[in-house]
Amino acid sequence: MTDRRVGVIGTGGHGQSEALFLRIFTRDITLIAPDGTHGLTRDERQGLADAGVTVVDGPCGPLRAVDETLVAPTPQGDLTFDAVYPALGSVIRSEVAVALGARANEEGCPEVDRHQRTTVPGLYAAGDVTKDLDQISHAMGEAAVVATTIRNDLADQAPMLREVLAD
Repeated sequence: MTDRRVGVIGTGGHGQSEALFLRIFTRDITLIAPDGTHGLTRDERQGLADAGVTVVDGPCGPLRAVDETLVAPTPQGDLTFDAVYPALGSVIRSEVAVALGARANEEGCPEVDRHQRTTVPGLYAAGDVTKDLDQISHAMGEAAVVATTIRNDLADQAPMLREVLAD
């Protein structure tokens, strides 16, 4: 959203880093805490102020579309944006993979090869669980790799042939 009004819903270091990342594209960034008072350190607040990012405590109410804008209700009043970016982070849910024996890194992300195979034969992983990246497009790409890999791994075990239908 180059040179547009962008609201970022998030807080803490993750919210700060996403707001500063988006600041590359526009001067008009507002970081809104989703639940209440921001969980920002003094240094994080100062970094945002130095970059010209507006900081608004929440809670942020449900967004609504009005004409071609998005309205975010906050305790300071309704704020209007051209785009709203969620910077809420994610929680890695790899407990089942780890319980099955998959090796994971310090963040809990299962280790995968370039075809998304974990260290457990027949167990695959993709998306945010493998990289703390929080990018839908990246997760979709990895899902395509997993689907192809599973098909190829199964075909290596036995031919996958469509049956001939009788007339």
